Amino acid sequence: MTTTTTNVSSVTNVSVTNVWTNSLFIPAIDFSITKNDLKEFLEKKTDSKVSRVDFVSFNNDKGTGRRAFVHFQNWNSANKFAKDIRAKIESHGHYELSLPNSRMYIRLMVNKNPVPETEVTLPQVASNMDFMAEKIRIQEEEILRLKEEMAAMKQFMENMYYMMLQMPK
Repeated sequence: MTTTTTNVSSVTNVSVTNVWTNSLFIPAIDFSITKNDLKEFLEKKTDSKVSRVDFVSFNNDKGTGRRAFVHFQNWNSANKFAKDIRAKIESHGHYELSLPNSRMYIRLMVNKNPVPETEVTLPQVASNMDFMAEKIRIQEEEILRLKEEMAAMKQFMENMYYMMLQMPK
């Protein structure tokens, strides 16, 4: 019986590849920046078409804030700035971008799990649930009001019936 022993050496240079998805993740973004501001800025800088921007609030042990997901309809690889952003993200995992007219920077990263436009995100579900809960509350109040009104009308009808029975013929 022969036993073979294999020595496994540790790998020192691990290359992390970021698969491009036409969707960017911004881990933290100031509340003063709107979806439209971000969309217009990125479209202008990259000459690419943004299909939508999603904001998600977070509250964890490190603090509270907001994240952004920017979904592109198309990414213009012919644009030098867009090409540089993509190359830096793919090689370093992120790109630091200075916002216009401010001293704020945003970190752009590949969105590893982009949500297609046809699906609903968890924050959207939560928002829809809040909306539906309010609609249900309003409808329950209306049902209660209508039941009380119906009971009053029934009482009125019974009183009219008894009054009619007491009238001389």
